[in-house]
Amino acid sequence: MEKIKFGRRGGRIRALLWGLSFMGNTIDLPIPSRELKPGVSLCMIVRDAANTLHSCLRSIRPWVNEIIVVDTGSVDGTPELASQYDVKLFHFLWRDDFSVARNESLCYAQHQWLFWMDADDVIDEKNGRKLQGLIEQQISDHILGFVLQVQCPGARPDDLTVVDHVKVFRNQPDLRFEGRIHEQILPSIRRAGGDVLFTDIFVVHAGADQSPEGRRRKHARDLRLLMLEAADRPNHPFTLFNLGMTYLDAGMHAEAVIALEASRVFSVTTESHVRKLYALLAAGYLGLGRDQQALAICREGLRIYPEDVELLFRLGVIAHRNHNLEEARDAYVRLLQGKSDRVFSSCDSALNGYKAKYNLGCVYQDMGRLEDAELVLRESIQEQPTFSPAVYALIDILLAEQKLEDASRTLEEVSEALSESDVLILKSRIAVVQGNSSQVQTALNEYIASHPDDIAVLRELCSLLFSSGDFTAAETALSRLVELANDDASAFHNLGLVRFHLGRSADAVEPLQRAMALRPNWPATEELLAACNRSKGGH
Repeated sequence: MEKIKFGRRGGRIRALLWGLSFMGNTIDLPIPSRELKPGVSLCMIVRDAANTLHSCLRSIRPWVNEIIVVDTGSVDGTPELASQYDVKLFHFLWRDDFSVARNESLCYAQHQWLFWMDADDVIDEKNGRKLQGLIEQQISDHILGFVLQVQCPGARPDDLTVVDHVKVFRNQPDLRFEGRIHEQILPSIRRAGGDVLFTDIFVVHAGADQSPEGRRRKHARDLRLLMLEAADRPNHPFTLFNLGMTYLDAGMHAEAVIALEASRVFSVTTESHVRKLYALLAAGYLGLGRDQQALAICREGLRIYPEDVELLFRLGVIAHRNHNLEEARDAYVRLLQGKSDRVFSSCDSALNGYKAKYNLGCVYQDMGRLEDAELVLRESIQEQPTFSPAVYALIDILLAEQKLEDASRTLEEVSEALSESDVLILKSRIAVVQGNSSQVQTALNEYIASHPDDIAVLRELCSLLFSSGDFTAAETALSRLVELANDDASAFHNLGLVRFHLGRSADAVEPLQRAMALRPNWPATEELLAACNRSKGGH
């Protein structure tokens, strides 16, 4: 049967054709059969995507049999750009529901398999060929979809979050997305009695707006849609999960914990989001300074999912922060030695690699096991030379052991992988141990003069000035630092400490109070603030 293109109201008309709602019951009507072509249809929804759509379509065009683009109200020339490619372009009125829009795009597809990606995703040739070959193999009837990964690069070149999505699935009318936002196809696959297979194919989500204003707009939109969905589906565990995740990403920890705890009540442990729920809940409690509850959540989650990568990593972080060094060590060792089952996940790809090795090295350092720390930190650097925290930790250990030649040689080996400021800071630390503090101070000041907004180098200068006892110069540098990093609790604490040493306790109170607001219940700041109040005659 030839496909009827219903246009803007197509979704509504199809709903009337395919199902009839009467007094709360749904009567399924026969769906007209149609001949589907072999191959894969790409189904996209777009809106104001002119900055990214060209790269997206150019990357995917060779690997799919047709491209369906549904525009939901662009005003930036997106439809005109899409028309430059061999696509089938449709327009659809946005209804505050990503699933409705995605399902509209599926209805126009003419091929046996469907693939979806966003306008700010790209796919390289290697993965494009894998995608093309995926549906050319013999596939069992019960396999209704395939899981691909979305790789999301972070601010640093060595930061990468990997998210599993069912991105390829059979073109059949009972497989449809659900949820206003963070829409899912998996529930309908499960209801159809189907299974999914994991693959190593990935797309790169490279065009998202990561600016502070862009993040605020995204949080506002997501929360608005999630509130609408919560009204549609009260107490739905996945809606509550997404609400908590969005609150957490926006830094609203109290709201996140409430939503995530509610999701935990209504979830069952076999649901794919529950592993992540425990990890997010631990992060929420940690953000509230409730470390013991965060630890308890990690331990509870690991009793259910004993090899979960993110839970083990978070357990290590929280245990280390609370000086439970043996528990932290055991968590990282389990993480590095374990082989977890392939499950739906969304986390940093390095949690069971170089980042776990770095954290384990820091634990060994605090345990006084410096040889073990040095060994595992070298493994971290070998795996990812651009990961500067491991380089800093290793060189600091070598300097503490007076292995100056080894420290210099290590820095030389990795210097090409590090930033200019990182190399300067590490060279400065080596030079200070060698007794060249005055030369280091000159070099840092010269660099800051030409790079006035470089927080890392300024922070290093502050540390050098404080340790040398030059409190007047340290106060000037720290005052500049808190202007640039107004969320740095340590910088405010140190500014208060310097003023206290200069005999100006009254001036120290304000930065110390700011430090307390940023980092509540921190003993060193509490003690110093109390000392300042006593000194100036306070209570």
